[in-house]
Amino acid sequence: MTEVQKPNRTARPLHKSCGSSDAKALFDGVNDLIVRHPRLIEAKRYADMMVNLGPYADEAPCSEICGPSGIGKSTLWEWLRDEGTSKEEWCDYKVPKRPSGQIKRKPYLTIKLQQQPTISKICDEFLQELGDPFWWQGSATEKTIRVDILLHAAQVHAVFIDEFQYVVDRSGVVVSEAIVDWLRDRHMPASRTRMNLPNARSIAICLLGLGRLSAIFSDDPQRLRRWDAGWRMEPYANHGSDLEDFASIIASFLNSVQLPIDDAIDPTDPSVVKRFHYASWGIPGYVKKLFSGTMLLAGLHPRRHTRLDMGLLRSAFAHVTRMEEFEVPTFGVVRDGVTAQSLMQNPFDDGFNQTLPSPRLMDDRQALPSPESRRKLATTRRRRAAEVDRSFAK
Repeated sequence: MTEVQKPNRTARPLHKSCGSSDAKALFDGVNDLIVRHPRLIEAKRYADMMVNLGPYADEAPCSEICGPSGIGKSTLWEWLRDEGTSKEEWCDYKVPKRPSGQIKRKPYLTIKLQQQPTISKICDEFLQELGDPFWWQGSATEKTIRVDILLHAAQVHAVFIDEFQYVVDRSGVVVSEAIVDWLRDRHMPASRTRMNLPNARSIAICLLGLGRLSAIFSDDPQRLRRWDAGWRMEPYANHGSDLEDFASIIASFLNSVQLPIDDAIDPTDPSVVKRFHYASWGIPGYVKKLFSGTMLLAGLHPRRHTRLDMGLLRSAFAHVTRMEEFEVPTFGVVRDGVTAQSLMQNPFDDGFNQTLPSPRLMDDRQALPSPESRRKLATTRRRRAAEVDRSFAK
């Protein structure tokens, strides 16, 4: 549980124009803010344990850190990357058919996958992170040999791979399974032992991404045995200690904005915090998106928006959120066969009903629908929104 403090309301001068320097000042506070919230801190401790246990375990842990988009997985990856860079040391290395050189000794690697990954592309990411000056050269087999040699030379204990759901989203199942098998070989020391690299040990591997990445381990007993269930970062609930922790996130953003703050925007008021929760599904990334929207509108209309108030938040939420794409569980009065409260509301409206259930957000653990299914669903939602508008206009 985190103590929530009221934001400083007097340290922000009114902005007079929308010049480039003023626009930059408006965005700097929000864009540079990294909120190390309780969910993120817990996940960081879990990642640190994987790094620390790796060198001492006969079979280093293989695990995953999952959660919905915006919960903080990439922020965790960047946090790990920054810490790992600060601990780098130089050491010598030698690979076949290459001159001797120096490499940065790393306690762990931080890898970020691109869409449609292949083994060759993943080797490129590993080799670049390990400092191979010829990372693009060679076949996938030749690159893999260099990866094993450099992993051993750099004394890597763990590897953190972000955006791993791209492996599951690939159209080719064979390539996806081959990538997981390639990672399994890097996890165990057998490949490095065959090259007579002394004291080769198991390397911990942690996958970060949306929950659907777990599908790659289903129906395979060996993978299920090797990979732990992992750590899941859930959105904050809108009650109890979760709501208090979420209120501290709102307070952090309020302290970062470069506008005077209206007295009604009070992060110690549960009714205000619940509006922000409804607007963001309890996910810090959506909170940042909302505050970025407020800064955009304040920069576009400096005379209209001289302070951060409910009116600015209402406009910003309407600007950054496609409300017609989200539904809430069936609730409210039915008029002409249409459920009155079946669509997402703007939580910063004066008449917002705080008893409304939270809108549904796509479950990140489900397989990604086909493009045709997504287009059909979007069309259905827009048609339903038009029907609701017509029913209320009668």
